[in-house]
Amino acid sequence: MEANYRSEHKHVKFRLIIMGFFVFILLNIININTATAQDTDTVYACDTCDYDKAYWIAGQNVPAPTCTLNQELEETPGSRYTYCSSEFRTFIVANPVTEQAFKFNVHIPCVNGTCNYLVPSISKIPIPSNEQNDLEAFYALDQELRAAVNSLNSGSQSIQDIPAIAFNQNEQTLLTNYGVSIAQCENSPVQYFLSDQWKNDLKEQMASDLGAANQFRTFTALKKSDELGDFSVGRQQIEVNFAYNRGEQYVRKNFGDPFRNALHFRVEYRGNVYSESADETQLTFILVPDVSWIDGVNLADFMSGGHEDLVSRGTDLGCLPLILENLLYADPVSEGNPEWVTNDNAVPPFADKVERCYKVVKGSGSAPFCENPDICHTITVGFLGMCSSNIP
Repeated sequence: MEANYRSEHKHVKFRLIIMGFFVFILLNIININTATAQDTDTVYACDTCDYDKAYWIAGQNVPAPTCTLNQELEETPGSRYTYCSSEFRTFIVANPVTEQAFKFNVHIPCVNGTCNYLVPSISKIPIPSNEQNDLEAFYALDQELRAAVNSLNSGSQSIQDIPAIAFNQNEQTLLTNYGVSIAQCENSPVQYFLSDQWKNDLKEQMASDLGAANQFRTFTALKKSDELGDFSVGRQQIEVNFAYNRGEQYVRKNFGDPFRNALHFRVEYRGNVYSESADETQLTFILVPDVSWIDGVNLADFMSGGHEDLVSRGTDLGCLPLILENLLYADPVSEGNPEWVTNDNAVPPFADKVERCYKVVKGSGSAPFCENPDICHTITVGFLGMCSSNIP
Protein backbone atom coordinates (compact mmCIF):
# COMPACT_ATOMS: atom_id res chain seq x y z
CA MET A 1 0.00 0.00 0.00
CA GLU A 2 2.75 2.39 0.97
CA ALA A 3 4.65 1.46 -2.18
CA ASN A 4 1.63 2.30 -4.33
CA TYR A 5 1.27 5.64 -2.56
CA ARG A 6 4.92 6.53 -3.17
CA SER A 7 4.65 5.51 -6.81
CA GLU A 8 1.54 7.59 -7.31
CA HIS A 9 3.18 10.52 -5.53
CA LYS A 10 6.17 10.31 -7.87
CA HIS A 11 3.87 10.26 -10.91
CA VAL A 12 1.99 13.35 -9.66
CA LYS A 13 5.25 15.15 -8.98
CA PHE A 14 6.54 14.22 -12.43
CA ARG A 15 3.33 15.45 -14.06
CA LEU A 16 3.59 18.74 -12.18
CA ILE A 17 7.18 19.16 -13.35
CA ILE A 18 6.17 18.47 -16.96
CA MET A 19 3.22 20.87 -16.71
CA GLY A 20 5.45 23.54 -15.19
CA PHE A 21 7.95 23.09 -17.99
CA PHE A 22 5.28 23.54 -20.66
CA VAL A 23 3.82 26.57 -18.87
CA PHE A 24 7.33 28.06 -18.78
CA ILE A 25 7.77 27.46 -22.53
CA LEU A 26 4.30 28.86 -23.26
CA LEU A 27 4.93 32.01 -21.24
CA ASN A 28 8.21 32.58 -23.05
CA ILE A 29 6.52 32.13 -26.43
CA ILE A 30 3.85 34.63 -25.43
CA ASN A 31 6.51 37.04 -24.20
CA ILE A 32 8.51 36.76 -27.43
CA ASN A 33 5.43 37.16 -29.60
CA THR A 34 4.34 40.17 -27.58
CA ALA A 35 7.75 41.78 -27.97
CA THR A 36 8.03 41.14 -31.71
CA ALA A 37 4.43 42.11 -32.40
CA GLN A 38 4.71 45.60 -30.97
CA ASP A 39 3.07 48.41 -32.87
CA THR A 40 5.28 50.33 -35.27
CA ASP A 41 6.44 53.46 -33.43
CA THR A 42 8.34 55.28 -36.22
CA VAL A 43 8.85 55.38 -39.97
CA TYR A 44 12.39 56.44 -40.86
CA ALA A 45 12.28 58.08 -44.29
CA CYS A 46 15.46 57.43 -46.27
CA ASP A 47 15.43 58.32 -49.97
CA THR A 48 18.82 56.65 -50.61
CA CYS A 49 18.16 53.40 -48.75
CA ASP A 50 18.42 49.83 -49.91
CA TYR A 51 18.17 46.87 -47.54
CA ASP A 52 21.77 47.12 -46.35
CA LYS A 53 21.45 50.78 -45.40
CA ALA A 54 18.03 50.17 -43.84
CA TYR A 55 19.59 47.39 -41.74
CA TRP A 56 22.34 49.80 -40.68
CA ILE A 57 19.71 52.36 -39.63
CA ALA A 58 17.98 49.64 -37.63
CA GLY A 59 21.24 48.97 -35.83
CA GLN A 60 21.57 52.65 -34.95
CA ASN A 61 18.19 52.68 -33.22
CA VAL A 62 18.34 49.67 -30.92
CA PRO A 63 17.02 50.71 -27.48
CA ALA A 64 19.19 50.23 -24.41
CA PRO A 65 18.06 47.63 -21.86
CA THR A 66 16.32 48.65 -18.67
CA CYS A 67 18.51 47.97 -15.65
CA THR A 68 17.55 48.01 -11.97
CA LEU A 69 19.50 47.53 -8.75
CA ASN A 70 19.49 43.93 -7.55
CA GLN A 71 19.06 44.25 -3.80
CA GLU A 72 19.80 40.57 -3.13
CA LEU A 73 23.34 40.89 -4.49
CA GLU A 74 24.08 44.28 -3.02
CA GLU A 75 26.04 42.98 -0.02
CA THR A 76 27.91 40.22 -1.87
CA PRO A 77 31.53 41.27 -2.58
CA GLY A 78 32.36 41.47 -6.28
CA SER A 79 28.82 40.73 -7.40
CA ARG A 80 26.66 42.46 -10.01
CA TYR A 81 24.44 45.12 -8.52
CA THR A 82 22.15 45.50 -11.52
CA TYR A 83 19.66 43.30 -13.30
CA CYS A 84 18.91 44.20 -16.93
CA SER A 85 16.06 43.27 -19.23
CA SER A 86 15.58 43.91 -22.95
CA GLU A 87 13.66 46.84 -24.38
CA PHE A 88 12.04 46.23 -27.76
CA ARG A 89 11.32 48.59 -30.66
CA THR A 90 9.48 48.02 -33.92
CA PHE A 91 9.88 50.50 -36.76
CA ILE A 92 9.96 50.82 -40.54
CA VAL A 93 12.67 52.21 -42.81
CA ALA A 94 11.01 53.44 -46.02
CA ASN A 95 12.45 54.81 -49.26
CA PRO A 96 9.80 57.13 -50.77
CA VAL A 97 11.62 57.22 -54.13
CA THR A 98 12.04 53.49 -54.80
CA GLU A 99 8.98 52.63 -52.65
CA GLN A 100 10.93 50.00 -50.76
CA ALA A 101 10.23 49.53 -47.06
CA PHE A 102 11.66 47.23 -44.39
CA LYS A 103 10.17 46.59 -40.97
CA PHE A 104 12.42 45.64 -38.08
CA ASN A 105 12.06 44.50 -34.50
CA VAL A 106 15.21 45.28 -32.52
CA HIS A 107 16.50 44.75 -28.99
CA ILE A 108 19.60 43.97 -26.96
CA PRO A 109 19.32 40.29 -25.90
CA CYS A 110 19.46 39.74 -22.14
CA VAL A 111 19.60 36.42 -20.24
CA ASN A 112 19.33 36.21 -16.45
CA GLY A 113 19.94 39.94 -16.13
CA THR A 114 23.08 39.99 -18.30
CA CYS A 115 22.94 41.57 -21.78
CA ASN A 116 25.00 41.07 -24.92
CA TYR A 117 25.53 44.63 -26.12
CA LEU A 118 27.94 43.56 -28.87
CA VAL A 119 25.38 41.52 -30.82
CA PRO A 120 21.99 43.29 -30.93
CA SER A 121 19.03 41.34 -32.23
CA ILE A 122 17.74 42.85 -35.50
CA SER A 123 14.85 40.91 -37.03
CA LYS A 124 13.15 41.79 -40.31
CA ILE A 125 9.42 41.18 -40.02
CA PRO A 126 6.53 41.45 -42.51
CA ILE A 127 4.72 44.73 -43.10
CA PRO A 128 0.95 44.24 -42.68
CA SER A 129 -1.34 45.31 -45.51
CA ASN A 130 -2.82 48.31 -43.67
CA GLU A 131 0.65 49.77 -43.01
CA GLN A 132 1.70 49.04 -46.59
CA ASN A 133 -1.33 50.95 -47.89
CA ASP A 134 -0.50 53.91 -45.65
CA LEU A 135 3.12 53.85 -46.83
CA GLU A 136 1.92 54.01 -50.43
CA ALA A 137 -0.07 57.14 -49.56
CA PHE A 138 3.13 58.61 -48.09
CA TYR A 139 5.09 57.70 -51.24
CA ALA A 140 2.50 59.40 -53.44
CA LEU A 141 2.61 62.60 -51.38
CA ASP A 142 6.41 62.73 -51.32
CA GLN A 143 6.76 62.10 -55.04
CA GLU A 144 4.06 64.60 -55.98
CA LEU A 145 5.71 67.32 -53.88
CA ARG A 146 9.11 66.58 -55.44
CA ALA A 147 7.62 66.81 -58.93
CA ALA A 148 5.78 70.05 -58.11
CA VAL A 149 8.92 71.66 -56.65
CA ASN A 150 11.00 70.65 -59.68
CA SER A 151 8.35 71.99 -62.04
CA LEU A 152 8.08 75.28 -60.16
CA ASN A 153 11.85 75.77 -60.00
CA SER A 154 12.24 74.98 -63.69
CA GLY A 155 10.09 78.01 -64.50
CA SER A 156 7.47 76.01 -66.38
CA GLN A 157 4.73 77.30 -64.09
CA SER A 158 3.49 80.89 -63.92
CA ILE A 159 4.13 82.59 -60.58
CA GLN A 160 1.78 85.29 -59.34
CA ASP A 161 2.88 88.49 -57.61
CA ILE A 162 2.10 88.87 -53.94
CA PRO A 163 -0.50 91.57 -53.18
CA ALA A 164 1.29 94.70 -51.99
CA ILE A 165 0.82 95.98 -48.45
CA ALA A 166 0.37 99.75 -48.27
CA PHE A 167 2.98 101.66 -46.28
CA ASN A 168 1.90 104.06 -43.57
CA GLN A 169 2.70 107.76 -43.80
CA ASN A 170 5.90 107.51 -41.75
CA GLU A 171 7.22 104.70 -43.94
CA GLN A 172 6.38 106.62 -47.11
CA THR A 173 8.18 109.71 -45.79
CA LEU A 174 11.21 107.63 -44.81
CA LEU A 175 11.51 106.11 -48.29
CA THR A 176 11.09 109.52 -49.92
CA ASN A 177 13.85 110.98 -47.74
CA TYR A 178 16.15 108.14 -48.79
CA GLY A 179 15.29 108.64 -52.44
CA VAL A 180 13.71 105.22 -52.78
CA SER A 181 10.59 104.58 -54.83
CA ILE A 182 7.61 103.46 -52.77
CA ALA A 183 6.58 101.12 -55.60
CA GLN A 184 10.04 99.53 -55.47
CA CYS A 185 9.47 98.39 -51.89
CA GLU A 186 5.83 97.37 -52.17
CA ASN A 187 6.83 93.98 -53.57
CA SER A 188 10.25 93.69 -51.97
CA PRO A 189 11.30 90.80 -49.69
CA VAL A 190 11.67 93.40 -46.94
CA GLN A 191 7.89 93.05 -46.62
CA TYR A 192 8.40 89.49 -45.39
CA PHE A 193 9.83 90.93 -42.18
CA LEU A 194 7.51 93.90 -41.83
CA SER A 195 4.08 92.42 -42.47
CA ASP A 196 2.69 89.12 -41.21
CA GLN A 197 -0.10 89.51 -43.76
CA TRP A 198 2.38 89.76 -46.65
CA LYS A 199 4.38 86.82 -45.24
CA ASN A 200 1.27 84.65 -45.05
CA ASP A 201 0.19 85.74 -48.53
CA LEU A 202 3.61 84.78 -49.88
CA LYS A 203 3.48 81.33 -48.31
CA GLU A 204 -0.07 80.76 -49.49
CA GLN A 205 0.93 81.85 -52.98
CA MET A 206 3.88 79.43 -53.03
CA ALA A 207 1.59 76.62 -51.84
CA SER A 208 -0.90 77.55 -54.56
CA ASP A 209 1.86 77.59 -57.19
CA LEU A 210 2.96 74.13 -56.07
CA GLY A 211 -0.63 72.94 -56.25
CA ALA A 212 -0.93 74.31 -59.78
CA ALA A 213 2.14 72.27 -60.70
CA ASN A 214 0.44 69.12 -59.38
CA GLN A 215 -2.75 67.72 -60.82
CA PHE A 216 -3.46 65.28 -58.00
CA ARG A 217 -3.23 67.32 -54.82
CA THR A 218 -3.98 70.73 -53.33
CA PHE A 219 -1.40 72.33 -51.06
CA THR A 220 -2.10 74.89 -48.35
CA ALA A 221 0.42 76.85 -46.30
CA LEU A 222 0.69 76.75 -42.55
CA LYS A 223 0.78 80.18 -40.97
CA LYS A 224 3.20 81.23 -38.25
CA SER A 225 0.39 81.12 -35.71
CA ASP A 226 -0.55 77.55 -36.66
CA GLU A 227 0.58 74.57 -34.66
CA LEU A 228 3.18 73.03 -36.97
CA GLY A 229 3.36 69.62 -35.36
CA ASP A 230 5.10 66.80 -37.19
CA PHE A 231 4.25 64.47 -40.04
CA SER A 232 2.76 61.03 -39.53
CA VAL A 233 1.29 58.15 -41.52
CA GLY A 234 -1.70 55.94 -40.83
CA ARG A 235 -4.76 56.45 -38.69
CA GLN A 236 -2.59 55.51 -35.71
CA GLN A 237 -0.39 58.52 -36.64
CA ILE A 238 3.02 56.84 -36.76
CA GLU A 239 5.70 59.53 -36.63
CA VAL A 240 7.86 59.96 -39.75
CA ASN A 241 11.49 60.76 -38.96
CA PHE A 242 13.43 62.49 -41.78
CA ALA A 243 16.87 62.38 -40.13
CA TYR A 244 18.16 59.96 -42.79
CA ASN A 245 16.43 61.65 -45.74
CA ARG A 246 18.73 63.62 -48.05
CA GLY A 247 16.29 64.91 -50.66
CA GLU A 248 15.11 68.13 -49.05
CA GLN A 249 12.88 70.25 -51.28
CA TYR A 250 13.52 73.97 -51.82
CA VAL A 251 11.57 76.78 -53.44
CA ARG A 252 13.13 80.10 -54.40
CA LYS A 253 11.06 83.26 -54.74
CA ASN A 254 12.81 85.96 -56.78
CA PHE A 255 11.94 89.66 -56.64
CA GLY A 256 13.69 91.05 -59.68
CA ASP A 257 17.44 90.39 -59.60
CA PRO A 258 17.81 86.91 -57.98
CA PHE A 259 21.23 87.87 -56.55
CA ARG A 260 19.88 91.04 -54.95
CA ASN A 261 16.33 90.25 -53.84
CA ALA A 262 15.34 86.62 -53.30
CA LEU A 263 13.99 84.42 -50.54
CA HIS A 264 14.81 80.71 -50.40
CA PHE A 265 12.62 78.25 -48.49
CA ARG A 266 12.84 74.61 -47.49
CA VAL A 267 9.47 72.96 -48.03
CA GLU A 268 8.16 70.35 -45.61
CA TYR A 269 4.75 68.73 -45.31
CA ARG A 270 2.88 68.47 -42.04
CA GLY A 271 -0.09 66.64 -40.63
CA ASN A 272 -1.12 63.05 -41.27
CA VAL A 273 -1.57 60.93 -44.40
CA TYR A 274 -3.20 57.52 -44.71
CA SER A 275 -4.64 55.40 -47.48
CA GLU A 276 -8.07 57.08 -47.46
CA SER A 277 -6.95 60.61 -46.53
CA ALA A 278 -7.98 63.72 -48.46
CA ASP A 279 -5.76 65.13 -51.19
CA GLU A 280 -5.15 68.47 -49.46
CA THR A 281 -1.78 68.70 -47.74
CA GLN A 282 -0.39 71.36 -45.44
CA LEU A 283 3.07 72.71 -46.17
CA THR A 284 5.44 74.75 -44.07
CA PHE A 285 8.03 77.02 -45.67
CA ILE A 286 11.22 77.44 -43.64
CA LEU A 287 13.43 80.38 -44.59
CA VAL A 288 17.01 79.49 -45.58
CA PRO A 289 19.08 82.61 -44.73
CA ASP A 290 22.33 81.52 -46.42
CA VAL A 291 20.83 81.82 -49.91
CA SER A 292 18.34 84.64 -49.27
CA TRP A 293 18.95 88.33 -50.02
CA ILE A 294 17.39 91.72 -49.41
CA ASP A 295 18.83 94.53 -51.52
CA GLY A 296 22.06 92.59 -51.93
CA VAL A 297 22.54 91.87 -48.22
CA ASN A 298 22.69 88.19 -47.31
CA LEU A 299 20.17 87.36 -44.58
CA ALA A 300 22.60 84.99 -42.86
CA ASP A 301 24.70 88.06 -42.05
CA PHE A 302 21.73 89.54 -40.20
CA MET A 303 21.27 86.36 -38.17
CA SER A 304 24.81 85.35 -37.32
CA GLY A 305 25.64 87.80 -34.53
CA GLY A 306 28.53 90.25 -34.51
CA HIS A 307 28.64 93.45 -36.54
CA GLU A 308 27.48 94.00 -40.12
CA ASP A 309 28.91 97.10 -41.80
CA LEU A 310 27.07 98.48 -44.83
CA VAL A 311 29.30 101.53 -45.40
CA SER A 312 30.52 100.08 -48.69
CA ARG A 313 26.92 100.33 -49.90
CA GLY A 314 27.11 104.11 -49.62
CA THR A 315 23.68 105.70 -49.59
CA ASP A 316 22.13 102.96 -51.73
CA LEU A 317 20.35 100.97 -49.03
CA GLY A 318 17.31 100.09 -51.09
CA CYS A 319 14.36 99.23 -48.86
CA LEU A 320 16.49 98.38 -45.80
CA PRO A 321 15.88 101.75 -44.06
CA LEU A 322 12.35 100.46 -43.41
CA ILE A 323 13.98 98.17 -40.85
CA LEU A 324 17.18 99.99 -39.90
CA GLU A 325 15.34 103.24 -39.12
CA ASN A 326 12.38 101.56 -37.45
CA LEU A 327 12.50 101.66 -33.64
CA LEU A 328 10.31 98.56 -33.49
CA TYR A 329 13.14 96.51 -34.94
CA ALA A 330 16.39 98.42 -34.38
CA ASP A 331 17.59 100.34 -31.32
CA PRO A 332 20.00 103.25 -31.99
CA VAL A 333 23.49 102.71 -30.57
CA SER A 334 25.54 105.62 -31.90
CA GLU A 335 25.57 108.33 -34.57
CA GLY A 336 28.65 110.02 -36.05
CA ASN A 337 29.15 113.58 -37.26
CA PRO A 338 27.43 114.74 -40.46
CA GLU A 339 29.39 114.42 -43.69
CA TRP A 340 28.65 115.15 -47.32
CA VAL A 341 28.70 111.99 -49.42
CA THR A 342 27.85 111.04 -52.99
CA ASN A 343 24.15 110.43 -53.43
CA ASP A 344 23.79 107.03 -55.09
CA ASN A 345 20.12 107.79 -55.75
CA ALA A 346 20.91 111.08 -57.52
CA VAL A 347 18.08 111.40 -60.00
CA PRO A 348 16.00 114.57 -60.14
CA PRO A 349 14.95 116.06 -57.81
CA PHE A 350 17.69 114.54 -55.60
CA ALA A 351 21.03 116.33 -55.24
CA ASP A 352 24.41 114.85 -56.22
CA LYS A 353 25.62 115.20 -52.63
CA VAL A 354 23.68 114.50 -49.45
CA GLU A 355 24.43 114.89 -45.77
CA ARG A 356 24.73 111.56 -43.99
CA CYS A 357 25.85 110.28 -40.59
CA TYR A 358 27.41 106.93 -39.81
CA LYS A 359 24.84 105.17 -37.65
CA VAL A 360 25.02 101.99 -35.63
CA VAL A 361 21.82 100.22 -34.60
CA LYS A 362 21.25 97.06 -32.64
CA GLY A 363 18.54 94.50 -33.31
CA SER A 364 15.79 94.82 -30.75
CA GLY A 365 13.93 92.05 -28.98
CA SER A 366 11.30 92.02 -31.71
CA ALA A 367 13.85 91.91 -34.54
CA PRO A 368 11.95 90.54 -37.54
CA PHE A 369 14.88 88.43 -38.74
CA CYS A 370 14.57 86.12 -35.73
CA GLU A 371 12.05 83.62 -37.09
CA ASN A 372 14.14 80.81 -35.68
CA PRO A 373 15.76 81.76 -32.34
CA ASP A 374 18.20 78.86 -32.69
CA ILE A 375 19.94 80.46 -35.69
CA CYS A 376 19.29 84.13 -34.99
CA HIS A 377 21.43 86.28 -32.74
CA THR A 378 21.29 89.98 -31.95
CA ILE A 379 23.67 91.93 -34.18
CA THR A 380 24.70 95.52 -34.73
CA VAL A 381 24.55 97.16 -38.15
CA GLY A 382 26.53 100.18 -39.27
CA PHE A 383 25.36 102.25 -42.26
CA LEU A 384 25.30 105.74 -43.75
CA GLY A 385 21.90 106.99 -42.70
CA MET A 386 20.05 110.26 -42.53
CA CYS A 387 21.35 112.43 -39.71
CA SER A 388 18.82 112.78 -36.93
CA SER A 389 18.92 116.56 -37.30
CA ASN A 390 17.70 116.21 -40.90
CA ILE A 391 14.85 113.80 -40.26
CA PRO A 392 11.54 115.71 -40.49
